[in-house]
Amino acid sequence: MSDLQIPLNRLKFGHEDGAGINARVVGRDEGIAELAANIHARGQIENLVVKEMGDGFYPVSNGNRRLAAFHMIFGEHAEEPINCTLREVDEAGAFEDSLTTAVTAKQLHPVDQYEAFAKLEERGKSNEEIARQYGMSEKEVRQALALGRLSPKIRQAWRAGDIAAETAQAFTLALDQKTQDKVFEKLARGGGRVQHWSVKRELGADALDRDVAQLVEFIGAEAYRAAGGTITEDLFGSSHIVSDEALLKQMARSILIAKCEELRADGWAWAELEGDLPHGARWWPQSDIRKLPYEGDELERRIKAAARVEEIDESDEWTDEMGEEADRLRVDIELIDAAARMRGFDAKKRKSLGCIVDVEEWQADRALRRQEARQREAVEGRS
Repeated sequence: MSDLQIPLNRLKFGHEDGAGINARVVGRDEGIAELAANIHARGQIENLVVKEMGDGFYPVSNGNRRLAAFHMIFGEHAEEPINCTLREVDEAGAFEDSLTTAVTAKQLHPVDQYEAFAKLEERGKSNEEIARQYGMSEKEVRQALALGRLSPKIRQAWRAGDIAAETAQAFTLALDQKTQDKVFEKLARGGGRVQHWSVKRELGADALDRDVAQLVEFIGAEAYRAAGGTITEDLFGSSHIVSDEALLKQMARSILIAKCEELRADGWAWAELEGDLPHGARWWPQSDIRKLPYEGDELERRIKAAARVEEIDESDEWTDEMGEEADRLRVDIELIDAAARMRGFDAKKRKSLGCIVDVEEWQADRALRRQEARQREAVEGRS
């Protein structure tokens, strides 16, 4: 066994060229961008383990994902020297090297990982630096740091399996460790397993108006804070805690009223908030457009999005991430259809139709004839 540097373009994946010495099949291509970001920031820490092929090339038995990351950083034809350990073994021995490292490798417990991220923050790393170095989104960094800052008592309960990850996440709604411990001790006195919903109930996060989460997403947390409100964001869900619900609703109403004014200025006969209309207004007769006037690449994007949603719905390997992707794509489809539908009403049609505007459909993709106007026309017609 010897250590040496081998040009990147002389290294081969262990599962290619008939070598067959890479035991990993599933997940070979997962997380390569994140791994590349970390290697770029910290440099190579661990040698690749290789064997000699005899033709100047070296297949990798341990470190194939890192090899893919090096390709992403330098390009697969680069001559960048890569630190390697050469093992004098045959193909069977190299395969066992790959299998041994894959089977014996142990991932950090989530608590250990989040504590480590919190230590990075304590040592001066910014959220942006952590995100860049570990290939994380800004929200993922905020989630990791919030979990790493949980009280030692909560972290130990999670590590010991006394509480679930979802319950630990609920405790992040209490920003100080003293409150976290107080709530935990109170709920644990009952003798049963502390559940996430009971934590949220104790912190007042489940007693909110159901519209609050939607309004926070609509307004934006930063805009709400700028207006004088305070908010504890639920980084793992939508159980946000706001200081002034009336302020939140007034901000949303102001935005929607401005949208109504914009629609009326665009030639619509009327545009009003759903809450200001009679009950059942949403079921007033709706104008029908059989063929939506898509423009540019809208139709192509819609077809691709719909196909991907169908693929996810029919997948046997469904994950939460896939579910979130499907939800985003459904929203994209709705927005494309809404834009096309609005485009389909010319100036003449807009003069006799109107729009209901609310948070969910604030782009006002409905075109309706006011029911009371139709009733009045019928009465006048009979006189």
